[in-house]
Amino acid sequence: MEVRSKLLGKLITSTDFYIQRRAYVQFVRVFINRLGLHKIAKAISRANKRSVMEKPRLNKDLESKLRDYFKDDIENLEKLLNKDLSHWK
Repeated sequence: MEVRSKLLGKLITSTDFYIQRRAYVQFVRVFINRLGLHKIAKAISRANKRSVMEKPRLNKDLESKLRDYFKDDIENLEKLLNKDLSHWK
């Protein structure tokens, strides 16, 4: 799992945060617990995460066909932007 907002994740779950902010993080945790909002905090923490999936590899034959198909467009874009896009070819 990967967090969507690193700051929010650190505020809710961090134990190894910067020393200056540890007191703030502890204050937020105590405040949340005293108000009985720990269930909401856990729900926010879960909602702040997403599963990370590995990208599937493109078939080499299809990749070659796509590079050939878009080659002229990439060259025109290079001229328009005056930028080297050879890593796209």
